[in-house]
Amino acid sequence: MDEDNVRRFKGIKVKIFLNNHRMYTGFILSVKDGTAIIKDKYDLEIPISCSMIGLIEPCREAEDEG
Repeated sequence: MDEDNVRRFKGIKVKIFLNNHRMYTGFILSVKDGTAIIKDKYDLEIPISCSMIGLIEPCREAEDEG
């Protein structure tokens, strides 16, 4: 996936599906030099090459019940 498409999802919670069948959930902090920096639920910053990203979709937030 190219950098411009990845930048569209910057700042919102997303699911990122990689070409090697792995999935990450978190926020895209930055995109530069062909690498996206993802912050996951454990506050780890994970660098992912944009060429490894197959699909990005926004997460649906759980609604409060009751």
